[in-house]
Amino acid sequence: MLHVVLKDLKYLDSHEWVKVEGNSATVGITDHAQDHLGDVVYIELPEVGAPVSQGDSFGVVESVKATNDINSPISGKVVEVNEELNDSPGLAMSLVANIWNTIKSRIDHKGNSHATKLIELKVDAEYVSSFISFMLISDVSVLMWINSSPYDKGWIIKVEVSDSGELKSLMDADKYTKFCEEDNIH
Repeated sequence: MLHVVLKDLKYLDSHEWVKVEGNSATVGITDHAQDHLGDVVYIELPEVGAPVSQGDSFGVVESVKATNDINSPISGKVVEVNEELNDSPGLAMSLVANIWNTIKSRIDHKGNSHATKLIELKVDAEYVSSFISFMLISDVSVLMWINSSPYDKGWIIKVEVSDSGELKSLMDADKYTKFCEEDNIH
């Protein structure tokens, strides 16, 4: 699968990116990572002022497929977090579960197990999730920015850089692309 890799970023082998401008760095997860994660349903972010160290975890991202640490590609102090990602953690999946349970309970109350099986075949959680995301795009899908826009609206933290020399140990776009290609083989 083809993933977006931007030339002006640096990459960590755990699939986080960093864009440094002066003494400020913006950090997020890569398109490759979000593709492997699937739809993000929850994200745990650090507090403003918290220290971060290169290669160490500063948060957690939970998706429909897995839970993973988010590692910092650079050391420094968190000066801003993308609060938009924190505003509705898990809301989309809770909504899907509630709608699905409501559909099933209404059918079960009628005592028609054959109808339940037919609807289970036609209305699965993925379909309902897609529908809800479309209908409530401005509110519920904020966490989907990580999925749809990992290098723009899906940024996670901004850091005041303490050691810009650490950038030398990160991969450029070409090395990261090759790394991802090898990662997909295994």
